[in-house]
Amino acid sequence: MNLDYLKEFLILAETGSYFEAAERLYMNQSTLSKHIKALEKDLGISLFDRSTRHVRITSDGERFLPYARQIADLSYRYETELSLRRGKLLTIGTIPTMAAYDILPMILDFKNQHPNYKVKIVEGDTLELKRGLEKKAYDLAFLRDGNPPFSSLTEADRLFTKIPLLTDHLVAVIPRQHPLYGLEKITLPQLGTHRLCMLKENSLLYEICMRACQAADFIPNVFFESHRIGNILDVCLTGNCIALLLDQHLQDPAAGKSMENGDFCIAEVQPLITTTVSLSYLKNEELSSPARAFVSYFSKAGRK
Repeated sequence: MNLDYLKEFLILAETGSYFEAAERLYMNQSTLSKHIKALEKDLGISLFDRSTRHVRITSDGERFLPYARQIADLSYRYETELSLRRGKLLTIGTIPTMAAYDILPMILDFKNQHPNYKVKIVEGDTLELKRGLEKKAYDLAFLRDGNPPFSSLTEADRLFTKIPLLTDHLVAVIPRQHPLYGLEKITLPQLGTHRLCMLKENSLLYEICMRACQAADFIPNVFFESHRIGNILDVCLTGNCIALLLDQHLQDPAAGKSMENGDFCIAEVQPLITTTVSLSYLKNEELSSPARAFVSYFSKAGRK
């Protein structure tokens, strides 16, 4: 049994969508489908019912699911334990939009400077990453924090040492054909009943936006949610919606072509809503040698 296919099965079972699972796995849907069929052939059972619009796990798939999770968990723990014994594994959690913050180039440059270290990158939303840091699933993590008045430090936040990378702010991305196109600044109530595209529910930015809308006595008309900036901008343009994003999101390569073509204008949301991205790790915990080396590298080269 191919363990990679097993992990892909778990993602597909979680999302219920070949499109979303393929996006998360950075592969095309055709390849994912072939892998799932190969896994089904190995097991001799059908894992998903493909006759419905959305992928639905079968009863056999449901019975296999807890065993698949155990196998994937044991595989991860085994690989981690071996690397830890060698003292060379560095696990870094990061927010999904790391391309917009030049996080990946930093990690790759660090790896080039330290070829004996094995580096593993795990993507997740800030809320998920914080839980992972607490459970020591990651050595370090690039986290996003909201700033007052729409977000404040929690008790969990006080467990972490944080080295700021940069601060960004909320903007409204408005397509050329939209009646609000051309505005340089906008308040949340001005959005009225206009359809909005946002990052997915349960993300930190989604929570910050909802708190800000509530403070402005404004109920947003959320039309589309995604964890991919490119998808949000595509729907924003084709559906003539307004996207609520952070200004740094627009530095993501997925956003570059649309912004360069002049398909959108960018309006700063008033009052100013900011977040800060930081490299974070647990206080009062001894860092591994690779983690100490990365913190030292980041403190010199990574901060903006």
